[in-house]
Amino acid sequence: MAYCKDGGWDKMGISYQDSNYRRSIPAEERLSICLRFLATGDSYRTIAGSFRAGISTVSMLIPDVVAAIWDCLVEEFMAVPGAEEWRSSDGGIVSNSAFVPPDDPVIAGFPVVSLRAGDHLNLTCHADNAKPAASIIWIRNGQVLSGAMYSKTLLRDGKRESTVSTLYLSPSNIESGQHITCRASNKAAPNGKDATVTIDIQHLPIVNLTVEPQPVLEGNLVRFHCGAKANPPVIYYRYIHLCTGE
Repeated sequence: MAYCKDGGWDKMGISYQDSNYRRSIPAEERLSICLRFLATGDSYRTIAGSFRAGISTVSMLIPDVVAAIWDCLVEEFMAVPGAEEWRSSDGGIVSNSAFVPPDDPVIAGFPVVSLRAGDHLNLTCHADNAKPAASIIWIRNGQVLSGAMYSKTLLRDGKRESTVSTLYLSPSNIESGQHITCRASNKAAPNGKDATVTIDIQHLPIVNLTVEPQPVLEGNLVRFHCGAKANPPVIYYRYIHLCTGE
């Protein structure tokens, strides 16, 4: 900040030449006086006494330095709004301070939500820091799902809000491998922002045991074939003799 992109105090606009009658306050001291005021909120009288400067001098110096700091740093630290942030839902142009798009939505458990077969599915999505509060919809296979519950929380600044949506699905209404999307939108982001999870339903092995050849005759060699379907996949098979337990 001190040199305003290597332009020195002159480019920052707070360096002045001495006159024939008095020595000007150095740029470093001008900046110190201004920062002291911004950091402490002390009165001009107190700051003037601390720096041995006139009260009227301090009262004129601080606004000048604040303006110089703004001019020096605005392009670097003040984000330039995108077209979506400036444009309202009806196509008009609005002030960036009027609407704020939500943060990217977040689904608990992202990117894969696992549950046991037969359990209900509860998905929670939140979209924060929006003005006005974001609206959230749930989408599966291109269709909007109904039945979600919503809540909104006003943030400490009294302007932005966070939205939380919870979707409940019964076991008969979900399949493993499905993709479910949470879409958050408001006037600052009319096209919405998406987060998607994949549903992973886990179930016990379904075992199929076959014997060859058929029919089984006493004294003949037989071959057992064991197969199983499960999620997660079966990684180990073991044959046990029921009489010996081995």
